[in-house]
Amino acid sequence: MLCKREEYLSSTQEIVDHPLVEQVTGYIEAHIGEEITVEDVAETVHMSKFYFLRKFKEITGMTVHNFIEQADHCCLSDHGGGGRVLPKVGR
Repeated sequence: MLCKREEYLSSTQEIVDHPLVEQVTGYIEAHIGEEITVEDVAETVHMSKFYFLRKFKEITGMTVHNFIEQADHCCLSDHGGGGRVLPKVGR
């Protein structure tokens, strides 16, 4: 997972070990600093956008957008907070 720092995990949130989450994490890490769209991520995992959104939330308990934002906050703190790492999240 992108960020295992305790301060970015809620009390009910756990680090999810699942192949889909690993693929999504890999894609996000490879595209840090670029615009990341749900369509691009869904295509990477070979799912339709809508099925991917439902399946990701079912597995992780969070939306893809929240997951990307969490990655953004984690990267900002890891890199000194010098501006947004992910400029836009496509919806």
